Amino acid sequence: MALIPLSQRGQAAITDAMYFLIIATTLSAFLFSFSVLYGENLERNVQKKELQEFTSSALKTILYTTIPRDMTNPNPKENDFLLAGLKEDYFDDESFSRTAYALRDNIQNAMIPLAPAYDYLFYFYIPPEQLASTGSSTLDSFPFFLFYKSTYTVTHDPDPRYASDPRYVIVENQGHTFFFCRPQSISDVDNLLFAISNKSKTSGRSQLLVSQAGSDLKYRNVQADLIVWPSASFPDQAGSPNDVFGPLRCCEADVPDFPASACAQTNKIFEKHATP
Repeated sequence: MALIPLSQRGQAAITDAMYFLIIATTLSAFLFSFSVLYGENLERNVQKKELQEFTSSALKTILYTTIPRDMTNPNPKENDFLLAGLKEDYFDDESFSRTAYALRDNIQNAMIPLAPAYDYLFYFYIPPEQLASTGSSTLDSFPFFLFYKSTYTVTHDPDPRYASDPRYVIVENQGHTFFFCRPQSISDVDNLLFAISNKSKTSGRSQLLVSQAGSDLKYRNVQADLIVWPSASFPDQAGSPNDVFGPLRCCEADVPDFPASACAQTNKIFEKHATP
């Protein structure tokens, strides 16, 4: 039986130990990486689920909050759900001109817990084919559209070391602004949502009753959508081919005497379009 020199046995032991150390290190790194990714995915899914549940509850709260029947001269004894008031308002002239600000206030109050860190859309959508079949303009698919949008000012870093690099910018005057919008096509909204990630959408459906001269009462299916996402930038530079904000035809909601403002009248925010 041949004897193995002690030095060779020592080298073999060291080699085995190194292989074991490499295997153990690799497995440890894999397990650590897996646990981190699993934790991040779990946290992301939990946050998404919580956001989905919040938006579902918020949508119900927005539409079923009690408001005075007469918005001009409120009577505490005459109240009803906001949704009922919206339906009555739409029945009169196919718009939400009288209830728009009550709806906006309810949306703002319901979304306060998310307001500092999230942007959102709330709108009513009526399919164009239903408008056409009942004698209305297909441009009125969005009788109400509210956009709570991040606003900020971006300037280039004045430091000469970074002047030539467009990645170095200074973000100032961060805040949010409410906009009333009047997109003319669902594709305009889809283009915006395509540019936004990590969004959560909740929808509800109902019917609106309309009355037109010389015709019977007709129902229109309407979908209420609440879409929320973490505040983020997206292409919104006017005139840019990638602008996804301009086609929404938005006007700042808090300007004095909004219905009479030039922007509101130009974009027919609360007006019915003429039937072609």
